[in-house]
Amino acid sequence: MKKGKIILITAMAIMAVTFIVSAAAYKAFSLPEPGEWRARGIGITQLKALHVDGAIPNNGTVIISRISTDGTATNQLTAATVTNGVATASISGSSYILDGDRLLRSGTVTNKCRVVLILE
Repeated sequence: MKKGKIILITAMAIMAVTFIVSAAAYKAFSLPEPGEWRARGIGITQLKALHVDGAIPNNGTVIISRISTDGTATNQLTAATVTNGVATASISGSSYILDGDRLLRSGTVTNKCRVVLILE
């Protein structure tokens, strides 16, 4: 009985460590108001999701783009359509953000609100 208990506890500990390690792999980057933002302290990360909360107008859009190094062009990374002030969009594909990238938050949602990029 003791051997089975030890195996069970060991298995649970391994599962807990695996969960913590996988959860720690995600980062968040906030863009609280429209305009240009510089990504800092993120290394090289893949964009996984966009979450918006408290947006005005209630039914608008949020667009996240990368500004080219020379500032002459933008490349849309993702967009979300807001319904009742909230949106969550999963991102498939391979959009990466690098430390130091210049990001632009634009769209019809123009207030200060929670706009969070979920990165992996």
